[in-house]
Amino acid sequence: MQLLAKFLSFVFHPIFIIIYSFCFYFNIECFYNFFIVESAPNSYWVFLTLLLTMGVFFPLLSMLIMYKSKIISNFSIPIRTQRIPILLLVIVYYSMTYYVFRHWNNNLFHLFEPFLTFLFGGIVSLVIATIITIKWKISLHALAISGFSGGMLGLLLISGEVYNLQEMMVYNTILLLLMGVVSYSRLVLKTHTYSQVIVGIVLGFSIELSCVLLHISI
Repeated sequence: MQLLAKFLSFVFHPIFIIIYSFCFYFNIECFYNFFIVESAPNSYWVFLTLLLTMGVFFPLLSMLIMYKSKIISNFSIPIRTQRIPILLLVIVYYSMTYYVFRHWNNNLFHLFEPFLTFLFGGIVSLVIATIITIKWKISLHALAISGFSGGMLGLLLISGEVYNLQEMMVYNTILLLLMGVVSYSRLVLKTHTYSQVIVGIVLGFSIELSCVLLHISI
């Protein structure tokens, strides 16, 4: 059980969630995505490269530098106070990514707006998680996987006519199950308490779902 919990915690590390969400979103066969592909055929790989660079590579590089500098004790960052500097850096990286996507969205007739609301919800979640972390330890794994699940559910609901709806509903159901499984793995590893996991789930799911359904972004 411990081995499986460690595997799930690694595969669904918060850093990787932004990539999974992007792949999920572009798998939705709807008007927005069809038009983006038609108007800018290479846009998918450009978007993905930016997310991999700003959302994965830079945060990992920052963690490596902090580890070498002894700012963090290890890559799982179990000590609450050590999480604050990396969270602040990730907020900066995500904000820069959001700004670039916002610029591209303006050139693509605002067709990327739905995913932008998801990105904005992620930034809001990170800001709130950082504030909480100053005094209390919240489960970032639970926050990320539940935000992924809530955001994708919201995107599916606002995408209008979805031509592969049945397939996407299956994926969404799997996401909801993963929300429970990944969160439980954090309890198995004894890295968080029940309250830390539950707060992460509630915040992540509600913030992302609200931002997407209510079209909240700046």
